[in-house]
Amino acid sequence: MQTETVAGWEAISLGTLCELVNGHAFKPTEWRSLGKPIIRIQNLNGGADYNFYQGILPSQYEVSPGTLLFAWSGNRGTSFGPYIWQGPTGLLNQHIFKVIPKEGVDQLWLFYALDEVRQRVERDAHGASGLVHVKKEDLCNYRVSKPNPLEQQGIATVLDTMDETIRRNEPVLAKLRQVKAGTL
Repeated sequence: MQTETVAGWEAISLGTLCELVNGHAFKPTEWRSLGKPIIRIQNLNGGADYNFYQGILPSQYEVSPGTLLFAWSGNRGTSFGPYIWQGPTGLLNQHIFKVIPKEGVDQLWLFYALDEVRQRVERDAHGASGLVHVKKEDLCNYRVSKPNPLEQQGIATVLDTMDETIRRNEPVLAKLRQVKAGTL
């Protein structure tokens, strides 16, 4: 659970950078066709099929657009790891943490730090199954190199720009893969 440190940056446990709040364990008998949307793992990747809840829950389970989330149980490469919620305001289901950055921690930088930790968790996972999960305590013990807040913002901006460029070019890459396959 160690990481190499960068000169001048402190290696610090993830648990000191943020608070992780697990979602509510909704029972299928509580699902309704109207009410507040229940945010499940399938919704993290853009799935628009929601179940709804009509009761009252503590505010810790409420999620609004832009909230940092971490699916702690899911499939490698598709549903396990960090997400910035882009859907409607809703209620968080189990198997997903709401990630609350502590003071002095940039949320977008924390997203990328969590993604780096996700890669380590997947690498450390035992068994050949595509399903991965991590306990809250174990996730909190992973260490990351923490730059100062200004550096965090700069790193996050560069990485976000790269990700946006990749997203924009993904259709072109898919088409080139088809042409290549056809040529072969």
